[in-house]
Amino acid sequence: MKKNIERELKTSNKIAIYHVRNPHLHSFSLALYAKAGVLYESDEINGSTHLWEHMLYRKLNQSYNNKFSSLLDKCGLYFSATTYKEFLCILIKGSPKYFDLVSEIMLKIFDPMDISSDEFKLEKKRVKAEIREGDQKTTLRHFTDQIIWADTNLKNMITGTCKSVDSIGNKKLQEIQDSILSQGNIFFYITGAFENQHIEKLRLGLEQIVISEPVSLRDNTVPVNQYFFHRNNHISIKNSKYHALRFSFDFNNERYSLAEIDLIYDILFSGEMGKIHQELSEQRGLIYSFNSTLERYRNIGNLHFSFDINKAKIFETIKVVVDLLNHLKKHLDDELSFVIPWYTENAEFIFDDDAGFNWEMAYERHIMEYKYDNLNEKIESYKIVTPKRIMQIANEIFVPNNTILTLSTNKSSFDFERAKSILDLLG
Repeated sequence: MKKNIERELKTSNKIAIYHVRNPHLHSFSLALYAKAGVLYESDEINGSTHLWEHMLYRKLNQSYNNKFSSLLDKCGLYFSATTYKEFLCILIKGSPKYFDLVSEIMLKIFDPMDISSDEFKLEKKRVKAEIREGDQKTTLRHFTDQIIWADTNLKNMITGTCKSVDSIGNKKLQEIQDSILSQGNIFFYITGAFENQHIEKLRLGLEQIVISEPVSLRDNTVPVNQYFFHRNNHISIKNSKYHALRFSFDFNNERYSLAEIDLIYDILFSGEMGKIHQELSEQRGLIYSFNSTLERYRNIGNLHFSFDINKAKIFETIKVVVDLLNHLKKHLDDELSFVIPWYTENAEFIFDDDAGFNWEMAYERHIMEYKYDNLNEKIESYKIVTPKRIMQIANEIFVPNNTILTLSTNKSSFDFERAKSILDLLG
């Protein structure tokens, strides 16, 4: 079962095209990835990647005489553009008969950012409306990000602020495009049903593009601030009449494999048998649902989860979470058997979804730079993780120096000492 994994074609102007063909599917996905986003943005241009992503659609619409949306719909093409904290993905999925059209659209991404003044102002209005309506600055998530990622660009929002967006003009946006679409900073990924001549035509088109030299090294690593790994059970309150908890844990991503972090995350948060769901919801009824995220970069990461809570149950819930994490450090029964099938028995499911497979391969192999040559190697990397290793990782991550507890609640009446004494039980 040594399927895939991928083939690489490098253009004469140093653009990588990775591809994995599956002729049994009825669709293909062609995507452009760039190392961009808030991780690489100063405060002054915060939100510039997200703004460029929005303006890109305007540019493409202008290129097709204001009929880009109708063209996509008439051809049954799915268009997606998403800015993450550390990369940007522009993906188009459709029938193989439209591969050459999709290639043409992708090539137009490199055209100058020559948008009319009216269109530029209009899209800025839309972006600022998105920022206002999202109201991220008032959230517990943003409040906590200021603590986790202090003194780094990651403390900022992907969308930027209305002020930072207003400061970016058309000329500046062209400079931003040049930095995003520079040598070594972008690559294409193709999955699904396509032919070799499709790739060759894309290659020929890309080789006609003048691509700028890289302006800086973008390697998906985060500056480690002075507080990381020195939290000492940090507790902060966001004053609010509503009540929510968020637990956040630093980890050194260079110490762990892709499989190890995936599995400990899934044991806690995934599926019906996820320990947080079982303990807080099914067994005790303290919560109904929660949000969890595994935020990782090449060198460091943060695992966090949050939920709304009854004010009267705050300290009980903190104690339940601490006890659960301490138990994980010493005891692991059938938990691995609940999560491992998704990476072993079900591993080939991803081949049926060319868009999902495209994203997974691009992210794991070329953004995070995890290396495996075929699906067998990836499956084995999960199979070799033992309960003993999971417990060892739990003992390394869930400790006071990695722990941040943030709350939305009434700050003046909160008993910090009581909360700290519970967290200190994380030995």
